[in-house]
Amino acid sequence: MSLRSDLYDYITADGSIVALIGTRFYWLQLPENVTYPATRYFVVSRQRTAAHDGSTGLDTITIQIDILAEDDGQAESVSTAFKAALDGFKDSPLSGLMINEYDQFEGEGNLWRVTHEYLIHRVSTA
Repeated sequence: MSLRSDLYDYITADGSIVALIGTRFYWLQLPENVTYPATRYFVVSRQRTAAHDGSTGLDTITIQIDILAEDDGQAESVSTAFKAALDGFKDSPLSGLMINEYDQFEGEGNLWRVTHEYLIHRVSTA
């Protein structure tokens, strides 16, 4: 499995998140005419841990999750659900820790955006 599919499976199995966004957890960009609230996620950086005899199978990946909503209450509810699901979680082969959060209003689209950054540790199973 890949980080992308592991993370998608983990998030879309979380009842609190699914109650708020369904499966609107998109890789890189939102589709046109998306229903809000919705989220997009992508890899910011990846560091592979090596030993003298090769890879240890441990990756440390920084991911960004953007939560977009039509009002600040929706954005805050989704943000709270993501923090509960991802900050300090351990679900083999993934574990994670929140490192940054930014809130802002995007005037052009009249949307609220909350951005989270997480360090995700992933043990390769292949």
